[in-house]
This record gives sequence, C-alpha cells and structure tokens, in this order.
Amino acid sequence: MAADLGDLNAFVAVARAGGFRDGARARGGSASGLSEAVRRLEARLDVRLLNRTTRSVVPTEAGNRLLERLGPALNEVEAALDAVNDFRDRPAGTLKLNVPVSAARLVLPDIVPSFLAAYPEIRLEVIACNASPPPPLPTSTAVAARGTRASFSTMPA
Repeated sequence: MAADLGDLNAFVAVARAGGFRDGARARGGSASGLSEAVRRLEARLDVRLLNRTTRSVVPTEAGNRLLERLGPALNEVEAALDAVNDFRDRPAGTLKLNVPVSAARLVLPDIVPSFLAAYPEIRLEVIACNASPPPPLPTSTAVAARGTRASFSTMPA
C-alpha cells in the first residue's frame, strides 16, 4: 500500500505544528489542502493518525509512531533530492567524444583546458579514430585514469 509523499509531508507538517493552520503556514499551503491530504493518508492506511478537537490537533499513538519514523526518512529524501538538484544548477558527469585523430590533435588541445576549467564537475573521455564514420563509443575502451578528468584513446581505423 503506497502512500503519497505529499500526504506524508502534510501529516508531518500538521503533527509538528500542532494544527492545520500553523502547518499550512509552515509549508506555504492551505489548511484545507493539508486536511484533505491527512484525510487521504488516514483512509489509505485505515488508521486514525491525528486526534482533532476545536482547540488542538494531537497525533494518536499510531501517528506518533509514524512521525518518529517519517522524520528521518523524509530528511533523507530531501537530502537525496538536493543532491540531484545540484545537477540542474551546473553541468556534471562524463562527456564522451568520438572524434577524428586530426580533431583530437588540432582542435581539442585549444578548447579542452578552458572547458574543463569552466566546468569542473565534467569528466571528459575522448576517443580518436581515423575511421569514417567513427565507430560507436565502446564502453570499456574510454576509461580515464584515476584522479584525472580527461582521457584520450586512439583506435585503429
């Protein structure tokens, strides 16, 4: 039985804030939206998570147990999403180029150093080949030496 992450976050916000209005303020949403999300979660789990009165909202025993376990888990999810968001802000990863030997000798030496300086999270793999058209990139040939960000290989034509 899969619970919606948004509904779980809504429950945590309400339980920590002690109310729907304060939880909505903390999350930047509406109290009615949080109420609906918690209602969906309770229906999906088939257990009451919050005791609601006109003056307070307090987690039930089941709600407290869930809150204790969700806090660290949701923090981990948020950290994982933050790590992925770093890729959106700057290019990162491996760039594989399959180029003619002449381009590798004449063009790349002039542009690769400044490119790697501008994009420090990029690792560059270059395969130089005289074949026309160049063969597809092999997965095992273009492996950079440990500690470097660029590797160059030549392949026979």
